[in-house]
Amino acid sequence: MMNSHKTMIAPQPGFTARVMTRLAERERARQRRRAWIGALILIAVALSLIAFIVITLATWITAIIAEPGVIASVITALAPIIDRARGLIEVLWIALAAIARGTNNLAPIAFALSVLMLTMLWTRIVFGPFQRLSSQRVA
Repeated sequence: MMNSHKTMIAPQPGFTARVMTRLAERERARQRRRAWIGALILIAVALSLIAFIVITLATWITAIIAEPGVIASVITALAPIIDRARGLIEVLWIALAAIARGTNNLAPIAFALSVLMLTMLWTRIVFGPFQRLSSQRVA
C-alpha cells in the first residue's frame, strides 16, 4: 500500500460555468466601483471649479464696487493682450482665406480636416484612456 495511486476527481457538472459566472460578476462589480469613483471625482472637480469661479467673480465684483476706477486700469492693462489676440485671429483668418482661394473648392479642405480628426481619434484610441478601459491589450 505504499505506492497506492490516487486518481483525481472530476469536478461537478457546471463547475466551469459557475466559476466563469463568479469571475464575470466580480469584474462587473469592479467596473461599477470604478464608474462610481470616476463619477464622484468628476463631480468633486466640477463643483470645486464652479466654487472657484463663483468666488473669483464675487471677489472681482466686490473690488469693482469698492473701487470704480479699477475697470479703467484693467482695460488699460489688458489692451496689449487684446491687441495681439486680434492680430493673431486676423493672421489665422488670412491664412484660411488664402488656402480656400488656392484650392478653388471646399472638398480638399474638408478632406484634410477629416483626415486630421480621424488621426487624432486613432491616436486617442491607441495611446489614450480608451486603452486603460479595456481588459484586453494589444501586444
